[in-house]
Amino acid sequence: MPQLDGYETCRRLRQREAGGRHTRVIALTAHVAEGERERCLAAGMDDHLGKPVQGDELAAMLSRWLEDEAAAVEPDVLEDRLAGLRRLGEKTGKQVLEPVIASFLQQGERDLATLRRALAHGDSAALAAAAHSMAGSAGILGAARLATGCAELETLARREDLAACEARIESVEQAYRSIARRLPK
Repeated sequence: MPQLDGYETCRRLRQREAGGRHTRVIALTAHVAEGERERCLAAGMDDHLGKPVQGDELAAMLSRWLEDEAAAVEPDVLEDRLAGLRRLGEKTGKQVLEPVIASFLQQGERDLATLRRALAHGDSAALAAAAHSMAGSAGILGAARLATGCAELETLARREDLAACEARIESVEQAYRSIARRLPK
């Protein structure tokens, strides 16, 4: 970047985010000198990976950040919501939790299939509708990261930005799979 390097870009991003959403920034840099990692962190970046990037190192770093993010945001809300559904079932004497989980999983699989199909056919309206459906289901369970990703996907679909949608669908599917693994069987 001729007039703005990665350090300044990240500083400006952090200023815009002040008190709001935190975008993960991982530096991929050829600078591997001592102190480079600290310089990246001081600029507001979350992590540093030196070039040449090895696939296993990148995969491990992404996996760690995705797990850390999910653990930091979702289990508390998700667990609270599941506990609330358990209590509701106990109070009413009816099965509540199991049907909600089953419905979430069934609808989630349908929505994911619709997202993929709509993207393949260039159907922005169907893509937006499926993203909206999945966002609502995620919200019921308190799956904040999934709900946010779906809402962003819905916005992109309504703008008919299919290239951006294609990239976002992967993260939505990963978030869905992460929640599905955490749900009681």
